[in-house]
Amino acid sequence: MNLSVLLVKDFGTVIIMKGRGGQRVRVYRCKDCKGCEYFGRCTTSSIGQTVHVSEYEEFINQMRQKLSTPEGKMFTKLRKSIVEPVLGSLSHNLGFRGFLLRALQKVRGEFVLMCIAHNILKIAKFIRKSGRTLKEALNMPIVALNTP
Repeated sequence: MNLSVLLVKDFGTVIIMKGRGGQRVRVYRCKDCKGCEYFGRCTTSSIGQTVHVSEYEEFINQMRQKLSTPEGKMFTKLRKSIVEPVLGSLSHNLGFRGFLLRALQKVRGEFVLMCIAHNILKIAKFIRKSGRTLKEALNMPIVALNTP
């Protein structure tokens, strides 16, 4: 069990407020941290500890448990090798941080253009590695591109 969740039981003041992204967050504030048995482990602040608990905390913990199973670890590993490098390349190398357009159809079009740019860069890298010029690669049959 998480130490912050354990501490929430002993806190006296509860405030419900909007957190990041507009989600509701319960804020627990302790009145007497100096006398608490956890003092020093959770805070050294003289004004007391504050714990923010998301309204989705239960779902977050369920997903953590699911991802800690062998099957969940396999899916996480697979995602890291398939999806994450592409998204990292789009954001870091191409500077894609967010969509400029609104409406689902327009956003899909914008994302398709980013994917096309990513794939063109991959093809260019492959041609460069094969030691051919672009002209040579374009004149070759498609099947022969896989052999250097």
